[in-house]
Amino acid sequence: ALIEQCDIPVMHDDQHGTAVVVYAALQNACQVLGKTFSELKVVINGAGAAGLATAKMLLNYEKTGSDRVKSLILCDSKGIISKNRQDLNEYKNQILAGTIQ
Repeated sequence: ALIEQCDIPVMHDDQHGTAVVVYAALQNACQVLGKTFSELKVVINGAGAAGLATAKMLLNYEKTGSDRVKSLILCDSKGIISKNRQDLNEYKNQILAGTIQ
């Protein structure tokens, strides 16, 4: 609703802010370790707004065509987000295509 009412860009700090900070931290870690994003194994413990936004950013970002996180486990209060779960909301279901089971 806020986006529709304002004539300026609006972002959700919890989602986008967290995702950008986590991405920057992982990018720095990769530089220090001499690794690429595709070599990382990432676990996000928390599948709320910030966790989902971070997962989407890491799974969809392609710096060089193939340099994105390919191994990601996303957890919520009931365990790992997987195709075997019947209790997932639409946002958690959307992220399944990129998570490992």
